[in-house]
Amino acid sequence: MPNVLFAAPPVARFHLHERLQRELRRRGHQTTWLLVDGQEARFVAAQEQPVVLVQSEPDAGCLDEAAGWAAADLLLRGLAPTGRRWRKALALRSRWLGSHWSAVERCFDRVRPDLVLCHQRRGGVPALVQFAARERGIPVLWTGDGLLPHTQQIDVRGLDGDASGIGQPAAALRVASREPKLLAACLAHGLGGGAPVGLPPAGLLGRSWADRFGAALGNRLGAREPDLPRALGAALRDLPERPFVTLLLQAELAPQRCLDAELVATDALVRAARQAVAGLDPGLALVVVAQPRASLLARRRLAALGGGTVLPAAAAGVAAAAALAVLTVNHPAAAIGLLAGTPVVHCGRALYGLPTVTTGASVPTLAAALARAVGSDAPLLRERWLTQLFAVRHLWCSATEPDHNGLLGLVAALEAALGAGGGGRIRSSVVKHRIGPPWPLDRNG
Repeated sequence: MPNVLFAAPPVARFHLHERLQRELRRRGHQTTWLLVDGQEARFVAAQEQPVVLVQSEPDAGCLDEAAGWAAADLLLRGLAPTGRRWRKALALRSRWLGSHWSAVERCFDRVRPDLVLCHQRRGGVPALVQFAARERGIPVLWTGDGLLPHTQQIDVRGLDGDASGIGQPAAALRVASREPKLLAACLAHGLGGGAPVGLPPAGLLGRSWADRFGAALGNRLGAREPDLPRALGAALRDLPERPFVTLLLQAELAPQRCLDAELVATDALVRAARQAVAGLDPGLALVVVAQPRASLLARRRLAALGGGTVLPAAAAGVAAAAALAVLTVNHPAAAIGLLAGTPVVHCGRALYGLPTVTTGASVPTLAAALARAVGSDAPLLRERWLTQLFAVRHLWCSATEPDHNGLLGLVAALEAALGAGGGGRIRSSVVKHRIGPPWPLDRNG
C-alpha cells in the first residue's frame, strides 16, 4: 500500500496530521513521521504514530547544496547575510544539515515512501528531505497557511515565494476559467472570518504531563485566528473618510519577508510609502497596518512616520479591501485587496503576484509603481488569476481546525500526487470535496 512520509511538520499542527493519517489509513495508505527534534519525536511516538528520528552523524560528509538551505535557516532567525558572524553561522549550519544526510537516506531506504508531504516549515530540514525525495524520483507536495483564513496553499515545489506559479507569464491564463461567485464568497470569507466546524482533536497520550501540556498549548496557539469581526468594526470606525492607500506591514521574521524579498527596513518602507502617496495625490491619506503584536510605542512611531492612521494587524484584510491601493512587501492579506479589485504593489515575491494583475516594485521605485498600478486595470485577467489561486492552488482545509470536507480535499490532492508519481495502488473511489468557504450552517464539513 502507498506510504506517505510527513516531513518534519510542526507539532502545533499535530491535530491536522493525526486526522489526515486517519483518513489516509481508511483509504488504504500508510503514514510515517520523519522528525529531527528528539522532543517532537518522543511526543509523536507517545501518540502511537510511526516515527523515524533522524539524528546528526558527526563524521558525515558535506553536501554542496547545504549552504543554500543553511542560509534560509539563518535568514529565518533574523541574521543579516553579511559579515564574519554570518559566515561562521553559515558554515556551522551547513555542517549540521550535512550531518543528517546519511540518516535521511537510510530513512528513505527503510520506509520507501511513495509521497513526501512538507507542511508549513520552510528552511533547511524540509529542503534536505525534499532533495532526498527528488534524488529518488519520489513526488513532493507542500502545504501551508493560505492567503485566506482557514485555507492552505498547495504546491509541488514550495510555499509562497518558492511556489511553482511564481514568475509565470500572464499569457498563461488566457484560456483559464473564472468563477466570480467563488471570488465573491472568498472576499466575504476573508472579511467576515468564517470558520469551519472543526473535527475534535484526539486525546493526547504519554507519561510526561509536560509534553502533553506543551503540545496542547501549541495546538491552541496555532489555532488562533485574528478576531476579524471585531477588527472589521474597529477598522470601519478608524478609517479616514477621504480616499486612502493602505500599507501592510509584516512581522520582522515572517517567512515571506525573510525568504522572498530583499531586506527592507520598516522605517524606510513607511517613509517611501508616505512619499509615494503624497506624490500621487496630496489629498490622499496613508493607512498603516502594524505588524502583529506591535506595542503601543511602536504604533505611535508608525503614526509619526506615516503621518496618518495606524491599525492593528487583525484589520489588514479590511484595510486592504477598502483602500484605493495596497502597498506591501508581500503580506498575504493583500490578496483580500485583489479580491475587492484593489491595485496591489509588492516589493517581494508573493503567491498572488502576477504581472499586469499586481505591480512589482522596490523601495526606491515605490512611487512610480503606485502610479502605474492605479492607472491600469485588467479585471478579467485578475478574476482568472484569483480563480486559479483559490480553486486550484489552495485547499479549503483549515490547518488548525480541519473539518471533514477539508480533509477530503487534502486526501484527494495527495492521491492525485501519488497517481502522478506512480506510487502504488490508489483506491478507485472518488473523494468528494467542495471547493470554497465553509457554509455557515454546515455541520458536516
